[in-house]
Amino acid sequence: MTILGLDPGLRTGVALIRNGSLLFACDYDCRDDWREDEGQAMYRWHAFILGQLREHKPRLLVIEKANGARFGSTLTIPHTVRIVAQMAAYAARVEVRLLSVQTIRKRVCGSGKAKKPDVARALDKRGLHASNDHARDAVAVALAGEFA
Repeated sequence: MTILGLDPGLRTGVALIRNGSLLFACDYDCRDDWREDEGQAMYRWHAFILGQLREHKPRLLVIEKANGARFGSTLTIPHTVRIVAQMAAYAARVEVRLLSVQTIRKRVCGSGKAKKPDVARALDKRGLHASNDHARDAVAVALAGEFA
């Protein structure tokens, strides 16, 4: 099964796993775009993620649920990134699952109380290496989707 995993934020981790093998992991940095024009930043993000969905045709898009709070009608950046990614997935007819940090850690490490270094070690044991923390988190998200 092919799964695209996302760890939303200003630097969103993106990872693609197929049958337990990592095809790619990167981070999408929208900080400069966001400072200039939030609408344009999210338009570019939508185009990027929709392109990934159409090119790789994953069966599932798994997104880490942001822990940030919502204040009135203002959404945090991770929430906005998640919502735009969900819109792209619906356009590409890809199933979406949202997983909490605890669920991801439990599926990857065996304990929802695991810490980031534990997750990194668990991924290393599986030979799933990423270039930075954002990409590594996305690999964990995608892998957790395989266990769903």
